[in-house]
Amino acid sequence: MANGAAIRVCEEEEHGRGWRFRVEASADGLDAEFHVTLSWADYDHWSRGAASPARVVEELVRFMLEREALDATQQDFDAARLRRRFDEVDETIRARL
Repeated sequence: MANGAAIRVCEEEEHGRGWRFRVEASADGLDAEFHVTLSWADYDHWSRGAASPARVVEELVRFMLEREALDATQQDFDAARLRRRFDEVDETIRARL
């Protein structure tokens, strides 16, 4: 698990019914690049417009890296995957935004 990871959203583009992001992360001497999709519905579920989509994705990647090692984390994923894997994701992300 990577505590204190440096996360940077590098690219954002509209994609289907939401956005696709390229995110770079560094933790524990490792670097990784992620491609994350975020639907409009999930964005609204977590943020309700209080934060930008990029900010939501940044916190989602941070949340994931707090639970998984950087080198063990899937590099391409849809944000909804975290909602299926971690019961506490909704409460945690809303509190951080």
